[in-house]
Amino acid sequence: MPLKPAVVAGVASARLTGCSAALLTGCSAALLTGCSAALLTGCSGWVRAAAGPSYSMTGQVGRAAHSIAVDTVFTAKPKTWLNRGSAPLPVGFHVGLLGINSEILKSIGWTTGIAIYSAPRPLSGYVIVGTNGHFDVINGRPTFGNLNPYAEIGLSAQVGPRTKERNHGFIFTLALDSQILVNNLAIVRGEPDKIDMLVGIKYGIGYEME
Repeated sequence: MPLKPAVVAGVASARLTGCSAALLTGCSAALLTGCSAALLTGCSGWVRAAAGPSYSMTGQVGRAAHSIAVDTVFTAKPKTWLNRGSAPLPVGFHVGLLGINSEILKSIGWTTGIAIYSAPRPLSGYVIVGTNGHFDVINGRPTFGNLNPYAEIGLSAQVGPRTKERNHGFIFTLALDSQILVNNLAIVRGEPDKIDMLVGIKYGIGYEME
């Protein structure tokens, strides 16, 4: 007996969602391991895990979401061939993974960009601007987007004391992020969910090295 289209779509969505969760978990572990090694060997910056709510700015139904991110900001350490000064550079690179889960939209994105930041002593602000390549499931149908704009503005706070001998430790971050997801396959199929505009609040805990 042939399966009904709705059943097929449901099975496909479940498989894609399960694969997305496994992919996010595996890639997050790899990202944390690689970035931690970079910070320990030749870079200043921080590694962070963050989560919080996201909201649609286009009024689309079913877009109130939970988001989770694993990311890093890094730059050259002081007194190295890339940075001859005595302090970390105020501009660094940003890479991360971003997952979004709502009633209608499931998304995994790879974010890359530039960060303007400084070490929190005890508090500092930062700005991240970049792009997001993402794979999505919308209403049970797969789609994707690439080079979509992403931005974040936030505060980072030092957790615990710092000394000249031990100038590293945990940080807490509070941020507002915004992103535009252009859904390429939805455009090709002529579906209404062509673009998602999301704004979110992220609470994060991380570890900095200088």
